[in-house]
Amino acid sequence: MWQRVAAVSSSFLLCTGILIQANAWSPSFEVIGRSRRTIMQTTTDSEEKSTETKTGTWNPLSLAVLKLGFTEPAWTSPYNYKNDEGSYVCANCKTPLFPSSSKYDSGSGWPSFWKTIDNDKVALERSWDGRIEATCNNCGGHLGHVFPDGPQRGKLDANDLATVPETDPDIGYKAQGNDAGGENKLQFSRMPRYCINGAALQFEEK
Repeated sequence: MWQRVAAVSSSFLLCTGILIQANAWSPSFEVIGRSRRTIMQTTTDSEEKSTETKTGTWNPLSLAVLKLGFTEPAWTSPYNYKNDEGSYVCANCKTPLFPSSSKYDSGSGWPSFWKTIDNDKVALERSWDGRIEATCNNCGGHLGHVFPDGPQRGKLDANDLATVPETDPDIGYKAQGNDAGGENKLQFSRMPRYCINGAALQFEEK
């Protein structure tokens, strides 16, 4: 009988010791749990910030244009009809791209510009189909394409012409019958036409 009492007593002391040890360690477990939660929360915050940095818009059409190179249907962008003073920025990274002074009605159905706002804001690259693709030089978002049939120089304001960025392409058509050089070239040659998806832009008032 005494042997059974001794065995029961030993089991009770062992269980008591385990409980005491567990209680002694529980704060550490709690600290570890808090640390893990903190790390997980920090990681989540970092991922959210990283996503916000990479994607400045969640508009489905804008993402399809900027990230996948889609073309919005003609005549659907409100910017095609906008005439307010200001600047047009990239819908993704908010980099200024075009001044409102260079916007004009090209009749194409898409917002059109004949110059960029500053040097190295818009990158140009020849596409597989021969067209010249225009992208935001900061984030690489697809904007549209550039064509050589922009407005004639002679119909544009001289002050605006004087501020054309050096990195803008010299691809404008010359008027029929124009010679290869001299003043006539500057007066009658056409500027580029930046044919841009409105979904790739945002407007900032002056």
